[in-house]
Amino acid sequence: AGNVEAADEAFKELSSWDTLNRYENTWLLSLESQIAGAQGDIEREAKSLSRLLSSNGQKRFNNAVFDDDYVAYVLQRKILLDAQRGYYAEALKSYSKLQEMHEQQPRIEEVAAIVNRIETSIASEKNLEVPASMGENGRWFHTLVRNKFAFNNIQGELDTVEVRCDSHREKFTVAEAHVWHIPQTWGQCQVMVKGDDATTFDLIEVAGVPQ
Repeated sequence: AGNVEAADEAFKELSSWDTLNRYENTWLLSLESQIAGAQGDIEREAKSLSRLLSSNGQKRFNNAVFDDDYVAYVLQRKILLDAQRGYYAEALKSYSKLQEMHEQQPRIEEVAAIVNRIETSIASEKNLEVPASMGENGRWFHTLVRNKFAFNNIQGELDTVEVRCDSHREKFTVAEAHVWHIPQTWGQCQVMVKGDDATTFDLIEVAGVPQ
């Protein structure tokens, strides 16, 4: 009926139940994404859609909750949201999955320009800034698209950053004035940042020529 606040309260009550199965939880995540979209909360919407994709199952195993058309919509929506958030690696991953789907060419074409802008930004000589806030568990994850990164504008306490790459792992103490250089031979890397759950900061993916 358009009462988003009441819908959100009902959602929170439902999500507190411990008797829901995977099918019901996946539908609940779809509901949460719609509520978050109506609220303009892109972080919450993106996270609920990520969890939806993880719990949806697979068509080939005959255990998918949603059909291909809805999954394609979710991937398309994720690309838009992740592009806005600076989660470029996630956006490109969703685009690759969308390209693998049959009969989804219209959706692929609709987001092709956004993907092109993402690739142009990654290849540019400008730093990429990703605003971040720690989750309730005091952890934040981000997949890097460059091999140099730094932290800026830390509001609160950050403890460690763990770099998890295809062939290597390292853990460091966070320092705001430091730039980490990751060898190209380590492959694609994800960072896991630990700190106080109320902390906000910017992760900077540093360009080849710092700007």
